Amino acid sequence: MALVSRRQVSPHRFFQLSVVSLTMLGVVVVSGAFVRLTGSGLGCQDWPNCGDTMLPASGGHAFIEFGNRVVGLFGILATLVVWLAARRTGGLPRSVRMLALVVVALAIVVALEAWRYDRAAGTSPTPGWLRAVAAAGVAACTVMVVTGAVATASGPHPGDNSDVERLGLQISDTVYVHVRATAVYGIGLLLVGAWLIRARSSVPHAARFAAWLLAVLVVQMAVGEIQYRNALPWGLVLVHVALAAAIWGLSLTVAYLLWRPPELVAARSAAGVEDVPGVAA
Repeated sequence: MALVSRRQVSPHRFFQLSVVSLTMLGVVVVSGAFVRLTGSGLGCQDWPNCGDTMLPASGGHAFIEFGNRVVGLFGILATLVVWLAARRTGGLPRSVRMLALVVVALAIVVALEAWRYDRAAGTSPTPGWLRAVAAAGVAACTVMVVTGAVATASGPHPGDNSDVERLGLQISDTVYVHVRATAVYGIGLLLVGAWLIRARSSVPHAARFAAWLLAVLVVQMAVGEIQYRNALPWGLVLVHVALAAAIWGLSLTVAYLLWRPPELVAARSAAGVEDVPGVAA
């Protein structure tokens, strides 16, 4: 961190650091779900200690809860490194430097902006209606993820070994809403995907991420069906949470690439070349 704070950071190195930070924040999401699903929410009942000392003395739940704290600490440190690197990356827009102190959604934006800056920014060739649909898709994905979290919270995994009712909702009712939110999102994804297949030569990055998104969504739907029909085993629920985080990240990525695509400009690396015709500054 001290080294980053003193030296200039290249656009490519800033992109690499932003991806590491985003990955760490994704691990925080999954490790937090692991704490809940294993009933380890009270493994360490005080903070910053874990019992009588700062380190867990014994017990699997205590180690799981403490492990989540450690992962969260690394996530914070990675975010701070990216923020410091943003301040040392020449020519980076001020808005990106402000966004560098972020949670997962904005960490994706920072990583994508770092990618654009590394490759030089291009103007979007996609029609306005498609970009509007993609933005609506992010909103639909938000509804899908939130209703999924509510469905999980109303299930048999309250986060502690004791019998806790967190929401007072029946899981059959919450799953009913979540499935329909997923259907709306899936239909929108198919519409966007159909256009991207036809125009993949002009938006190759968005088309590629959309294909990954569709593949992950199909797997997620299968996992969701299997886990529901098998009384929600915590291992499958953990996989479902990890896939949900991936779907959220990919959805935002596809929408962002349609609005602000990165384009590789070989001439940028040429000595003395600052502006490339046809590429936005």
